[in-house]
Amino acid sequence: MNLDEILKNIKEFYPEERERYVIENLFKMWLNNGGIQTYSSEIPENVQFPLAVDIGVIAADWPGLSDAITGAFHEKGWNIFYEKGFIIEYGDKKLGVIIIVIKIEDNEELKKFLEERQEIIENIRFISIGSVAKKMLLSQETKRLEIYSKVVDLIEKKAERDLLNELLSPEGEVFKFFASRSRAYIEQRTVEDLAEQIINNARLIKNVRDSKGEIQIWIKNMKTFYEELTGITIGAFERDLNLKEILDALSYSIGEFKVKFNKEFTTSDGVYVARLEITDIEDKPVEETKFQRIISTLTSLWKKKKIEKAERIDFIGGFEHYIRAIIPFLVNEFQKTKIPQIYISSLESTEFYVDFKIIFVLERNFDISKILDDIVKSKFFFLQGIHPKKLFGEASVHIIDLRVETPSFYYISEVYDGLKEIFKKYLPNFRDFDEGLRKMDVQKLERILERIKNIPRDLVKEFYYSIEDFFRVSETDEGIETLIILGYEALVKARSERNTAIYKNLDTGTYIGIAYENKELKYNKIIELFKDFELTFSRVIKDDYDVIMMKVSLNNLPLPDDKMKSIIESMEI
Repeated sequence: MNLDEILKNIKEFYPEERERYVIENLFKMWLNNGGIQTYSSEIPENVQFPLAVDIGVIAADWPGLSDAITGAFHEKGWNIFYEKGFIIEYGDKKLGVIIIVIKIEDNEELKKFLEERQEIIENIRFISIGSVAKKMLLSQETKRLEIYSKVVDLIEKKAERDLLNELLSPEGEVFKFFASRSRAYIEQRTVEDLAEQIINNARLIKNVRDSKGEIQIWIKNMKTFYEELTGITIGAFERDLNLKEILDALSYSIGEFKVKFNKEFTTSDGVYVARLEITDIEDKPVEETKFQRIISTLTSLWKKKKIEKAERIDFIGGFEHYIRAIIPFLVNEFQKTKIPQIYISSLESTEFYVDFKIIFVLERNFDISKILDDIVKSKFFFLQGIHPKKLFGEASVHIIDLRVETPSFYYISEVYDGLKEIFKKYLPNFRDFDEGLRKMDVQKLERILERIKNIPRDLVKEFYYSIEDFFRVSETDEGIETLIILGYEALVKARSERNTAIYKNLDTGTYIGIAYENKELKYNKIIELFKDFELTFSRVIKDDYDVIMMKVSLNNLPLPDDKMKSIIESMEI
């Protein structure tokens, strides 16, 4: 038999059309869900032997992926009839695709394969998940790898199913956790505590996303091999919380304490997680009776910052000013993608109700009345107002005011789930714009941090997040960089010399940094001086000083120098 006949027999037993079908399904599954995906063709009702059965795998490529997958079959005693493997380059990712074909000779072999197929698939998934991490860890320490494997095993047993991909994917929480912790940290804690901490990290991140940024707090006393500690994990949007504020809140709620370990990270869509392990001043864990006080203090801090943000919006022109920045973004996204855009913003929150403003950008002739009817029919949602529809080319903008009675919902995330359920009935493919906005925000912050090297990183982040959300994202990198630098320079001068106002003109406006001792409370007067111009304003309190950063323009142009000098003189700072 020559080579042509051999290849022909292989293709007759396992046709190219079937191979193509498996590859297409694997790639679609990866596009929808990412991570590691497996696919196995259905067994026909009328089986004719010999029978070709297959299992396909798509995963992030790494050296040895093919050997690891074929090993999962050999371990069960199966001989591989045919194997196909190649790499797909998709954007900046390299995906390994492997198809394994087994030749089944009779019913007994088919029964054995069907009994073992799911176990083989699970082993493939475990091997693929573990191998990226294991290769890195193996180059460090065997003990660390042993702990890693035990933690993965425990997480698979204890974590909710909807968290497993987030936890165990090649770049999931388990891998990130082990890659960013020291050998001592890993080895001094029990496998149970490590697994619980990692699961709670993923759970907090999910809850922050689902609740649109509501603070999440987890506290537990724990034992290491050397001491007892209180572990505290806090999650929120990065724009709403930072480590210094958390430490100040803890100091207020429990008095003096020692930080034995701290770790912060931010996800690509702006979810901030801080992990603290502390003791009291006598090196003892915090009493559990104080846990609720810690939670209450941190929650109050988070709410206070949200209220201050709402007050700042009101101060510079209310929500109408705010949505003038939002709507162009939403309209632009709709025009580019043709996907309906919805932005849900909570404005005021009390123990009895939460007020929302919801912005829809839809097709020009879309009838929103059915959505409004369903909202009105709900016993939990109360329609407070409907703004007149506005048209922007082929897009229509609808704005509604909604009140939700908080006793009706245990978690704020349930409010969003209820609203989305209504929206999906009539807009099955709508885009929740807030998530996209957060991703753009985080990416822009990283670029700004790269541009500004001579100002402390934490201070850059604090100044950045004090700037109004949509202005941060819509303004140029140069504009945001200029505001932060001017604010910082004004603060330095105010501390060493005197109260200061400095400015710089760019193409689209005048950028201003002002710093003064905050006991003088000048910011009301300062804002009043710019009432005739287009204004974006942010305020940061640093110790005894107010720092104000502003962009001012007239018809999208900077103010003349003589006008700026006159205004600065009028500030009397």
